[in-house]
Amino acid sequence: MWVWLWVSSFLDVGIQMTDNGKTTSKLTALGVGRAIPASSQFKLFDGGGLHLVVTPSGGKLWRLAYRFQGKEKTLSIGAYPVITLAEARERAHDAKRLLSNGVDPSALKKAEKVADAPAPVLPTFKDVALEVIAQKRLRCTENYVDGYSARMKHRAGTVY
Repeated sequence: MWVWLWVSSFLDVGIQMTDNGKTTSKLTALGVGRAIPASSQFKLFDGGGLHLVVTPSGGKLWRLAYRFQGKEKTLSIGAYPVITLAEARERAHDAKRLLSNGVDPSALKKAEKVADAPAPVLPTFKDVALEVIAQKRLRCTENYVDGYSARMKHRAGTVY
């Protein structure tokens, strides 16, 4: 709680503390922009699980804390100032809509990321064999390399 009091004493982040230690107002765009890093990481809460994590290095990261199937989870929304306060609230609202439909927003985000990733390009046997032969040409005699190449062609059949 002392971190909140320390932060709010230097900044106008739109937070008002009550007697029981809870916040009574939401963050403001001006307050988010003015949030300065401290020696340790701290959070500025907006309500409904949305909060801004301010790191000691100066990074400001939007996160949404939520519960899914009885487990507490955190969804990364993005970095400030790329994601503004209004956009963060909108994305948090979208995530809560998914939760109300029984979908875990974090799992959905991971599945979309995997689906969007390009398939890895794996080298063929021929590519690897030619690379090995090229490396052997640098270190071995020409006679040895020719024999090695012939053995590779014989073992690989029509692939090489």
